Parts: sequence; structure tokens; C-alpha cells
Amino acid sequence: MKRIKEFSFTFWAVLKIAGRVNRPFLIGVILTNAFWGLLSLPAFYLNKLLIDEVLENIGNPTWQLGINFIIFLIIARLFIEFLQNVLSGASQFLKEIFSNLLYDYFERSFSAKLSELDIATVDDPEFKNKFEKIQREGNRRLWGLLSPLSDIPNYLVGFLSSIFVLFFLSPIAVFAVVLVSIPEFFTNSRIVKKRYDLANRMAPIYKLMGWLNYYLIRNRNFMELKILNLTPFLTEKLKNAQEICQKEEIALNVEQQKLQVLTMIPFTILQIFMSVWLVVLTLTQKITVGSLQFYLSTLVNAQRNLASLANSFVAVYENYIYVLMLRILCGLCLLSL
Repeated sequence: MKRIKEFSFTFWAVLKIAGRVNRPFLIGVILTNAFWGLLSLPAFYLNKLLIDEVLENIGNPTWQLGINFIIFLIIARLFIEFLQNVLSGASQFLKEIFSNLLYDYFERSFSAKLSELDIATVDDPEFKNKFEKIQREGNRRLWGLLSPLSDIPNYLVGFLSSIFVLFFLSPIAVFAVVLVSIPEFFTNSRIVKKRYDLANRMAPIYKLMGWLNYYLIRNRNFMELKILNLTPFLTEKLKNAQEICQKEEIALNVEQQKLQVLTMIPFTILQIFMSVWLVVLTLTQKITVGSLQFYLSTLVNAQRNLASLANSFVAVYENYIYVLMLRILCGLCLLSL
């Protein structure tokens, strides 16, 4: 309950900041993504109707009578696809603008808050380390907390609409889709925790790399590096630090890939069983070929949207950890920004 309260406080604080930055843009992104997700199911249904209509008219000497309806279905399907592409571009456009607005707001507010601190606090070495971490992660994590929020309506609407269809096919199918998606959620949560721990563990090395890189390329250090011949020594230090970080990150990425492959197995098994069952229903003429395609597409869409929804919540949690750090470190409360 404590974590839920902390998460809620931080999330609503950042949401209030987003509203102050530009509320119309935030609402526009959310509504655009929700409408985008709503269009998936009609597209699948139009494909079903098109397939059934074409199969019905194969070998039919009066197929010309149905050609007008087939052309209408093709135009309607392409129109929905056009709308989806337009909404996708509009969503990306709004996101880019809003992220820039949020970045500018963070820079102004952070500078104003920093000016309120006393000199002794600013000169404290521990504070400086925390301050550098806030500067490095601040804006990116704030946007990382808000960006999944804009995607959630898309995934949520897409999932609910797919579940609505699958429920009428079989309530067990709905339960199975939810069940096979659970491992991916816990796997991603585990990786997020490990990635956060790795970032904390590597923080001193990241700092050393930043200092070495800055010192080696700064113009005013050129003469000193030349006279003392420090470049080979410092470059070797930088190389060693980079190799340490790369080794740790590669190991974590390999583990993540292995876990993702394992989490794909349950849904693959479910998809095999559902496909066989739907084929049997088709062969026994209980459903049409178009319905077979419709239900299979809906099944994949439901799982994909649920997995993306879970990933969005995990992304919110990952960035929440960093945003919580920003709120606690140095007494910088987000609500006062």
C-alpha cells in the first residue's frame, strides 16, 4: 500500500505538470491513441466480410451482382487503414511537440528550484553527485512516465474490443489470453528492477567515463594532454570503463532476450490450439472462412494489446522509480516545480 500511495502521488504530480505545460496537447495525444485502437476491430471485421463475399462468389455465374459490395468493402478497409496511418502520424507529431514543451518546462522549473537552495547544500559533494544524476535522468524520466500514458488508451481500447469478440466465441479463450500474458508482465518487471540496480551499480563508472570523455575532447586541455602525453593513458582508462559497462549491459540484454523467448511459448501453444479448434469449426461449417481469419486476428490483437498494456505499466513503473528519486533527492518536490 505504501508503494501504491507513493506511485499515485508521483504519477499525479507529473500529470499535473503535464497539464500545466500544455493540457490540449496531452488530451489530444490520449484521444488520438484511443481512437486509433478502436479502429482495429472494424478493420478485422471488414476483412472477414471481404473474404466471405469473395469465397461465396467463386464459380458463381452471377458474380457480377456482388462486385459492388466487394468494391465497397475494399474501399472501406483501405479507408480505415488510411485513418490508422493518419492517426499514427498525428500521435507521433503531438508526442514530439509535447516532449519538447515538457523539456523546456523542466529546465526552467529546475533552475528556479535550484536557486532556492543554500550555498552549503549546493557545495556538498554528495549533493553534487545526486544533482548530476538528476540532470542526466530528469527530463527523460519525466517524459518516460508520461509517454506510456498516451499509449495506454490505444492498447486498452484495442484489448477490450478484442476481448468483447472473443467472449462471444468462448469465455475460456478470454481467460487463456490473460493467463498466457502474465509471465511477460513479471518478466519485464524483473528486468526493470535489474536494469535499475545495474544503473546504480555502474553510476561511479558512468561518472568516470563522462569526466574522461569531457577532459579528452575539451580544447583548453589540449596543451596539457600534449605536453604530459596523457592521452594514451586516459584513453586506455576510458576503454576499460566502457568495456566494463558493455559487459554488464550485454549480459542483462542476453538474459532479457532469453526470458522473452520463454514468455512467447505459452501464447504460441494457445495459438496452436485455437487455430486447430477454429479450423475444425470451419470444416464443420459452424463458422465461415472469414470468421476463422477474424477470430485468429482478434486473438493475436488481444494478446498483443494486453502485452503492450502490461509493458506500458512496466515502463511507467521503471520511470516512476527514477522520478521518485528526483522527488526525494535534494528536497526537490515535483509539486513545487
